[in-house]
Amino acid sequence: MTTRRLRLDTLRRWIFAVAILAALVAAVPVALAQSSPTVALSPTSGPPGTEITVMANGFPPNTPVVIGIGPPASEYGVVRTMTTTDDGALLATVNAPDGSTGDEWVIVVDVEADRSTGATATFTLTGINSGQPQVCPNPYTVQRGDTLWGIARECNTSVAGLLMANPQVANPRLLYAGTQLTIPGAGQPAQPTPTPDTNPPSFTRTQIFLIALEDGGQSGQEIGCGDSVIPVEVQIEPTDAPFTAALEQLFSVGESYGQSGLYNALSNSTLAVQGIDITDGHATVALTGQLQVAGTCETPRIQAQLEQTALQYSTIDSVEYTINGEPLESALG
Repeated sequence: MTTRRLRLDTLRRWIFAVAILAALVAAVPVALAQSSPTVALSPTSGPPGTEITVMANGFPPNTPVVIGIGPPASEYGVVRTMTTTDDGALLATVNAPDGSTGDEWVIVVDVEADRSTGATATFTLTGINSGQPQVCPNPYTVQRGDTLWGIARECNTSVAGLLMANPQVANPRLLYAGTQLTIPGAGQPAQPTPTPDTNPPSFTRTQIFLIALEDGGQSGQEIGCGDSVIPVEVQIEPTDAPFTAALEQLFSVGESYGQSGLYNALSNSTLAVQGIDITDGHATVALTGQLQVAGTCETPRIQAQLEQTALQYSTIDSVEYTINGEPLESALG
């Protein structure tokens, strides 16, 4: 009888051990699926219009993701929206955008609902006849779409040289249209320069726009009711999505900004960023929440704050906002 019980106890232990082993084996695919996202391209260079195969792994399974393309130092524009496979993978094709020989474009794969968990890879344009060498003006006026490394290549200098000559540029990834840059050795024909670092630090500063009441355009751009809209530089957590961060900062500011006396017409609203799509220079921003409009003068103030916060970025030429799917203009009444 005792021997029989010992055999049963031994059998139970073996069954328990096998169950634990089976559970561990079953957990392996889950652990693999939770690995960091990666993106690979084939090919990694070519002329404009090249069909690029995008291969992504390590994303959450069966999850909507976006594929975007943009310069290394700016927001990206979404070109495709897809869903990952059961094992968190993705296979898609996109076409290389226009540009000049040596231009680099960052291809991003990002979870649609959370634009902070993606991965990137870089495509380099080649085989383009750039024609006659250009001569760089000095000072150089930053245009929408410009990047520091692109200016360096065009003006026969380096990113490091530009930063040394322009100490006012606090973040090499953040350039504002209209800014004038001193070009070291300007006036010489542009020659190919070494490819700069395509993975510079994330944005840590950006601008929000507030209102100087009854300023009459003395301190900034004049808007309705005799007010002015004023840019204010703020610090943000390191991010590759400065536009989203700028809006979040704007929505978190109280009615009055510090000791400046600047007014935030959005302080009584409860808004959040649902998504941002930038295509061919046009930004579509989806917001959710409640918009509070206290009076007729609030309408131009809110419009100016939201529009100027978007238009500070060189990759955005125009912007439209929706709130809970309704155009901003309708929400303003």
